[in-house]
Amino acid sequence: MDGDNFGTHKLIPLKTRFQGRDAAGHQDLMRRRVVETVNGRETESEKFVNNFLNFRVENFKVREEGSLEDIIRFENQSFNIQQGDSQGDFEL
Repeated sequence: MDGDNFGTHKLIPLKTRFQGRDAAGHQDLMRRRVVETVNGRETESEKFVNNFLNFRVENFKVREEGSLEDIIRFENQSFNIQQGDSQGDFEL
């Protein structure tokens, strides 16, 4: 679902514990856009999903590739690029 950009494996916590009052919380839920097929049509909706960590595993080498928060940030990127005048100026 996330493609190859974010690793090959996920570490999804199934059970967590309260980590103190200064922690982000023991329910680490993220709001994520998902595309589902309903009655033969693809519909886009938002769901709350447990955060997870992504890893890339190559033989015995394991490298961390971010979390669900990084994926959501990547998916929500937007760029406003407008072409400038005829001299080739661009506005970002």
